[in-house]
Amino acid sequence: MSTLFFLTHPEVVIDPKVPVPEWHLSPIGRARMESFCARKEVSNVRHVYTSSERKALDGGEIISHRLGVPLDVDSRLGEIDRSSTGYLPKALHDSLGELAMENPMHSVRGWERAVDAQRRVANAVRDIRTRHPFEDVVVVSHGGVGLLFLCSVLGVEISRAYTAPNRNGGCYFCIDSSSGALRTSWKDIEET
Repeated sequence: MSTLFFLTHPEVVIDPKVPVPEWHLSPIGRARMESFCARKEVSNVRHVYTSSERKALDGGEIISHRLGVPLDVDSRLGEIDRSSTGYLPKALHDSLGELAMENPMHSVRGWERAVDAQRRVANAVRDIRTRHPFEDVVVVSHGGVGLLFLCSVLGVEISRAYTAPNRNGGCYFCIDSSSGALRTSWKDIEET
């Protein structure tokens, strides 16, 4: 049975002067990605996919290099599009994020609707599974769309109850590559 690991990028360097999609992983985030690569269960990974955002690319490049496997970029794996507001202080960002998840059919301040982001990411992962039904694959993406995709896998309404346990990122869940069924719920990348 093959596995698709859906991984959220870990800690980033937050710089309000740099567009959010261009933020890099921090040294802590990079070290956490290295520790993920050392996990026994990822030793059979044969392909890595990432969003086009730098922080996800950084993580995907670490895995690809460490495991010696190809990396592909799929922009559909990107975070909820928040370009209408750009960088926001954490408290305001978190507040608007809560509002977006509570009202998934509506745009919050011009952000992409949660239902649209969910559909986009689910379609991207479905296409990846179709290309690699018998291979282990890692998808490096983002926390917000990770929550949305997990709700899609479970067939439940969008809810913050399905948020990854580490709010700094660096969490993953696994689905069966062939069937799309959930194998494991959220785990921290260091969790044994």
